[in-house]
Amino acid sequence: MSSTTTVNTSYTERLRSVFSYVKQAIRLTIIIVHNLYHIPAYLLITWILLLPLYHFNRPLYWIIENHLYNWCLYTVGSWSWLNRVSLKKENGNINNNLKSQTNDNKPKLLLISNHQSTSDVPLMMRSFVSHCKYKLLWIMEDIFKYTNFGVVSLTHGDYFLRVREYQKQHLTKYCLREQSKYKDLIILFPEGGFRYKRLESSHRYASTKGKQQLFNVTWPRTGAFNDINVDQLQLTHVIDLTIIYPEIDSPLSVFDICCGQRDKIVNVYFYYRIYERNQTLNDDWLHEVFQQKETIMQQFYLNPKQFLEKNSKFTRIVNLNWFKLIAIHLFYILCTYFFIVLFKFIFTLLNTLIVFVI
Repeated sequence: MSSTTTVNTSYTERLRSVFSYVKQAIRLTIIIVHNLYHIPAYLLITWILLLPLYHFNRPLYWIIENHLYNWCLYTVGSWSWLNRVSLKKENGNINNNLKSQTNDNKPKLLLISNHQSTSDVPLMMRSFVSHCKYKLLWIMEDIFKYTNFGVVSLTHGDYFLRVREYQKQHLTKYCLREQSKYKDLIILFPEGGFRYKRLESSHRYASTKGKQQLFNVTWPRTGAFNDINVDQLQLTHVIDLTIIYPEIDSPLSVFDICCGQRDKIVNVYFYYRIYERNQTLNDDWLHEVFQQKETIMQQFYLNPKQFLEKNSKFTRIVNLNWFKLIAIHLFYILCTYFFIVLFKFIFTLLNTLIVFVI
């Protein structure tokens, strides 16, 4: 009887495992399909249909392009929303706080965040598109230029940073370009890489400089931050975002986001703080902010329940809108179909002309 039960249990586990792999494969296939009609449609609209507008009315072009870009982000943000990842924002409503501080004037922001894994960016996209009306300028490692979303980011005007080749004030000049002036939220990861990659060098830096050893975050690099934090860019606030995963050494990955590999719902927390730029924001300030991040994360990992209860009245769950999501997919599917028909017509027309000429 016992052996029969064991065999049945083993068979059930194998069946569940197979079913889990099938679900992950289906989810990944769906995301690949999303890319196949979102990215080409976005590029063809911005490169071809909007080309006259780019030359004759740049402000209107960038408004339309920004909507198209945000709709792509909405789809990327939906992957985690649909795959059992619960995103919770702690410490108040950023938009309301900014509005009260700026007297209804439009703020221009720099957002700095810790960087733990490949899931950080998709989760941040979900947070931004759920409520944010800002025009984003991402500053990211050069390697992301060669991902599936890289060409979209290039078209949008995001900045790709090569750490070893970076020249001082190059980022300042980039942010002063005509295209970049339309952006009012600059996003920077001052650590310069994922936590697990930077932890060892961060410890060496701390030992050399006689600083505190950080374990939940790493000591930030200040070059890019200083090049953005200049008067010419007219920043009004710096927003500090601390991303907290349930386990510090096992954060989500982009595959968890895309395939839903975790067996249960995963709660990820975004903890925000706002600083007015009339404060002294220099290297020492940035170092202090990351020391505070270390403390915040340490408090969470020591006693998550107490930490969350303390901030419960400020917690906001980040959800998306089904109707908007469906409308975005229909829009990009129809655009893709339009371009297929258009190119087919052009090909047929050219073929007819060639036959006629011959």
